Amino acid sequence: MRKIIILGLVIRVGVIFLSLNFTNFDLNSYLKVGQLTLQGMNIYPETARVHHPYFPFFLYIEAFAIYLKQLYIHPILFIKTLIIAFDTGIIYLVYLLSNRNLKSTFAYAINPIAILICGFHGQFDSIPLFFLLLAIYLAKKQELISILLLSMAIMFKTWPLFFAISIFRKLKNKLLFILVGIFPFGSILLYSYIFKTKIVEVVSIIFKHHSLFGIFGAGKIIDLIYRNLNLLPSIFEQRFFFSFFAFTFISFSLLTKRSSILEELLILLLFFYTFTTNFAVQYFLWLTPFLILLKPKRWLELNLLIAIYLLTNYASWYLKYTLEFPLTLIGLLIWCLSFKMLCGYRKKNVDLMR
Repeated sequence: MRKIIILGLVIRVGVIFLSLNFTNFDLNSYLKVGQLTLQGMNIYPETARVHHPYFPFFLYIEAFAIYLKQLYIHPILFIKTLIIAFDTGIIYLVYLLSNRNLKSTFAYAINPIAILICGFHGQFDSIPLFFLLLAIYLAKKQELISILLLSMAIMFKTWPLFFAISIFRKLKNKLLFILVGIFPFGSILLYSYIFKTKIVEVVSIIFKHHSLFGIFGAGKIIDLIYRNLNLLPSIFEQRFFFSFFAFTFISFSLLTKRSSILEELLILLLFFYTFTTNFAVQYFLWLTPFLILLKPKRWLELNLLIAIYLLTNYASWYLKYTLEFPLTLIGLLIWCLSFKMLCGYRKKNVDLMR
């Protein structure tokens, strides 16, 4: 087990150093937000609208990374190191959640999706994912700690809220769910006090952010239809599609019940990938440990397609132009496979397990 964790860590560190001089919009945003925060400037709502549509906590880490430049520590190196530290922690959580299955643990340790998104891209979704998986692991024995961990996950990024209904339903003590807001809203209150900004300005940014429209799945299909009509979807239409998806996702969450919380969340993720209109490539990381833990039919094919999609997307950054045709083709294959998995589950109404 120790050798698997060390191997996973070595690969991730290697990718960091190989890509240290390769920048992207998100990494530049970390530096911008960190610099402004270190200078005591409020980033909500203007700067945050584009560069930090999250609760105000990770920005302190970004500010600390900028501060470390005085000690000749590369800020992106520091941030990526923190990100892969949590991703390495996920390797161990996969080991625990899989009942100490070394094959599953090894599959996550060398998984290109996690390595690329965390080590190359530098997205910090591994941090909320770590807290979410740890919350799931502790849910049966320590519900209070589990809810506090979920609250910490949401404080970093809001997407664990997608699973709120499922997690609430599994709680024996439903009143504990009130505590899920303690860290997110605590971070807002603290930021509001330190930077003398209105709470509503922080909250509004979080709930207005809908990611990119029309780059994957159902959103891409809608975008292609509009293009064939020589039209572009207006902001109002994009928000309508997103609102409709949000409504259907909540409805689906209410109707989807499984004895295993891992399986229930996998089903919700498949629904998300099938029907979302707004997307960003780092969202693929959310699915990865659930695929490995539950191993639904054709999970390896889906994992491989996602890895190829990521490599193609990142190649577009290097080439300075979008490889639209291969991205569209591979994205549609991923969408079809996700849809097939979901339809197979709904048709048979049985577990997705082999």
